[in-house]
Amino acid sequence: MRSKLYIGEFARLNRLSVKTVIHYHKLGLLPECGRSPAGYRLYGLDDMKRILLIRRLKELGLSLKQIGCLVADSDARKLLQEYLKSREQEITGQIRTLESQLASVRMMMAQHSAELSESLGDPPSYQYIRGALGRELYESNPGMARQEKQLCEILDGYEWDTGHEQLLSDVAAHFQNNPDLLQRFVDLGIRLHELAAVPANSLEVEELARDYATALAELSIPGLPSPGSYPESPFASLMDEMLQDALSPSQARFMELCHSMLKPSKEE
Repeated sequence: MRSKLYIGEFARLNRLSVKTVIHYHKLGLLPECGRSPAGYRLYGLDDMKRILLIRRLKELGLSLKQIGCLVADSDARKLLQEYLKSREQEITGQIRTLESQLASVRMMMAQHSAELSESLGDPPSYQYIRGALGRELYESNPGMARQEKQLCEILDGYEWDTGHEQLLSDVAAHFQNNPDLLQRFVDLGIRLHELAAVPANSLEVEELARDYATALAELSIPGLPSPGSYPESPFASLMDEMLQDALSPSQARFMELCHSMLKPSKEE
């Protein structure tokens, strides 16, 4: 399965038009990418990272010219900080005209500060997982929470067509009624996070992959497809590459082993 995308696929996956992608190339925001033997543009992992950065900067209110300076500069963090400070001054100057709205927001924050601080800006998939596994787990494992958010940003940041949102929602609802099963997956999740500190060829990786695959195979939820038969995105290879890029070598090997163990055999 190919991991390179044609421009139409690249644009759709990033919720952009082909015209916009070409425009970004002309402005120098996107560097010239590789091409197929037939001359078609081909986009890969580095291009996906670059376009996501551009989209996030644009969401912050930066102009394309400002974004161009940031992505081209080796000290982009410093420039971004300078822009944010300038933006902060602009917003502060507008506060007087928004006093009534500000008072309402502060009242809501005072009433729900804990809930807002934990959930505002979190990817939807991360909220499902945190809600199912419990906030205490992530409060006591900040590193695990950060990695989980990073993986969920990849899942939620593009139109992968996997149906993972509904899958996570169904599993989360099932866990609420099955505390023993929930604890089993909590323990597996903690072991997966701890794999980051062991070598990729460690026996712990294989043992966890077997335990995880067994747990998933035994997960029986009415109406839920069996593991290995979940809807596969047409961009599955690229999605796997991006997810593995966010994992440690041992975690990436675990992911490959688990996928192999759950994949139906040809005889089935």
